[in-house]
Amino acid sequence: AKDEENKDRLETVLYNLLDCIRVSAVFLQAFIPASASKILDILNIKERTFKDINLNLDCYDVGLVKPDNLFERINEE
Repeated sequence: AKDEENKDRLETVLYNLLDCIRVSAVFLQAFIPASASKILDILNIKERTFKDINLNLDCYDVGLVKPDNLFERINEE
């Protein structure tokens, strides 16, 4: 991120990472619906169905919001 020559590569990597998280969250809705919904809320994704899975992030109004904890911390005491 500090090297201007690698800025395009960094943008590509971050784009692919966010898209993988989006697709994973759509699939996870069948198993952990509340947590998957939180993930999609954080990414500000409105289209959450399997038919929307092939759309790329350019089709969305993606803007990250400040996330809450996705899972509660387990206190082992």
